[in-house]
Amino acid sequence: MSAFMVRLLANIAHARKTWQEPCIVFCPHWSLRLGPVVHLLLRWSADQNSLLVMEEGLDANLALLPFKPMAMKVLQCSFVSGIQVQKSHHLLKILQPRHILFPEILRQHIGPLETLFSSNYYSENKTVHIPYMKEDSELDIAVELACQLQYTTLKQQDMNISRLKGELMIEHGRYRLHLGNDEQVSSQPRPLVHFGRIDLNNLLTALQKLGMNTTLEEVTGAAGSHKASRIHVSEPSKAMIEVMEAQTVISAADENIASVISQVISGVLDCI
Repeated sequence: MSAFMVRLLANIAHARKTWQEPCIVFCPHWSLRLGPVVHLLLRWSADQNSLLVMEEGLDANLALLPFKPMAMKVLQCSFVSGIQVQKSHHLLKILQPRHILFPEILRQHIGPLETLFSSNYYSENKTVHIPYMKEDSELDIAVELACQLQYTTLKQQDMNISRLKGELMIEHGRYRLHLGNDEQVSSQPRPLVHFGRIDLNNLLTALQKLGMNTTLEEVTGAAGSHKASRIHVSEPSKAMIEVMEAQTVISAADENIASVISQVISGVLDCI
């Protein structure tokens, strides 16, 4: 095997390993006939969530003829190529973009903007990972499934939450939730799943309302960092509640008092 073929196969293997979608690809020629753009258009032309941006004045019908019929959106606009770097600073401050891609050759001229905006530099034949800037993601759920979900309102957030077992899939750049073939939303009661952070003040208040005498002890680690909080119960019988970052432990000789404390903790936590 020739050295060229070895290098070509190595490049293909590397591309498969690093390739991620969604992505932005810059094509060097408007004809869309040169380089990998041909294969990418064959891949994306049927995807209605894809967008091709072309310079205004070019014959888009001619350029896209080999890829028709296509569902890809096409936008033609004017590319202003004469803007100076100094003017771009003012323009970007007005637009306030979340993330900017700069050509690598402009790195030495962009210094001040790096402190104002999230940015990356791109160069030819190199993949650049762009951070995901959206705070929330949209999720498609079948109407039949959404109607079966039983929602619980979280105590500490204005949010409804439900619980199910299924598959999270990505199709054409959108998240979709599907139940497995052997899964169905059941109305049968299931063991509760508790989550969130215990508010010690609320817990102490709830215990005292039940007639328990309590004292709070803060436990620190060797370096003085906070390790845990311990609530000591002296009456009606002795017990201890140790609240740590990832778990809460109830220690009591009386099973009844342990059960009551467990119910109180469940009452101050969110659960589904």
